[in-house]
Amino acid sequence: MDKSFFQQLGPGLITGASDDDPSGIVTYSKAGAQFGYGMLWTMLFSYPLMSVVQEISARVGWVTGLLAVPVLAGSAAYAVGEALKWPVGLERKPLEAKGFYGVLTVATLLGLAMNFFHIDPIKALVWAVVISGIIAIPIRIVMMFMASDPKVMGKFTLSLPLKILEWMTTLIMLAATIGLLATWGK
Repeated sequence: MDKSFFQQLGPGLITGASDDDPSGIVTYSKAGAQFGYGMLWTMLFSYPLMSVVQEISARVGWVTGLLAVPVLAGSAAYAVGEALKWPVGLERKPLEAKGFYGVLTVATLLGLAMNFFHIDPIKALVWAVVISGIIAIPIRIVMMFMASDPKVMGKFTLSLPLKILEWMTTLIMLAATIGLLATWGK
């Protein structure tokens, strides 16, 4: 791969890997390349607000039974669309992003069918998170090697304290995954 491509991404690539929203990775990569660590202070305000929104969304979804529909449908549409390099985004008109809206429609119908067949949306989300967590470990490892390589990251190479913190986080995720798989069904 072209090292200049990864140099342009900056720390946003690492930030994007910490989020399970596929469409966010591109956004975070662009923001990281443009702002570097200059916007990190916004986490003090945005994280608590994000937590409250997630809590409210979970409660509303639990009561209505429709929790899995928007979450899984939107994530699926962005993931498939971006993987296949289709035009994606709700800001696009349906004729501009036919594949994206097609996947969104099918995923929404599947989500609604979950309610009719009494499939628990919370269990579906738990499975989605478990699979995402397992997949995240090798992705984090590759990204740690990339983020540590000055040929790839240029001036955005991780400092030693950040490397230690990231490797500790990855090892904790690995231990949690091993623990989960070892105790599954017991």
